[in-house]
Amino acid sequence: MNFADIESEHNYRWQITHSNSVILNETLVINTAARFPAINPFGMNPGAIKTDIMSGVLGQSSLPQRMQEILVGLLFQSAETYAEKVAPLLVYRALEDRSGSLFNRNVQPIEPNPWLKSDSHLGRVVEVAEALSA
Repeated sequence: MNFADIESEHNYRWQITHSNSVILNETLVINTAARFPAINPFGMNPGAIKTDIMSGVLGQSSLPQRMQEILVGLLFQSAETYAEKVAPLLVYRALEDRSGSLFNRNVQPIEPNPWLKSDSHLGRVVEVAEALSA
């Protein structure tokens, strides 16, 4: 994680930008659960989903973008399929006892990024996130 360019303003590489957003989202869930135990937040990591999000990188309707969309469509679920899976989780009472949990594309519990298990890393990401929202 490049703390100096967390928003990829100086050096945009979609892989790094995506990884930063995953770490920031996991941090938000973990930190919120620790700071506000009455809220019971949980996080979702759906993985790749068929959308046109890469059109900005690969070019709208370009051959690489269309090929990527076909490949992702064949290998991964659509946003609609994911929504059908995750909707029941939103009202699942057992989550009350699992504050701060993270779930994968099949709505199965997953562990946070191992890098975040270090208090110094988690604390630094929280500082950066709070600075972004100030």
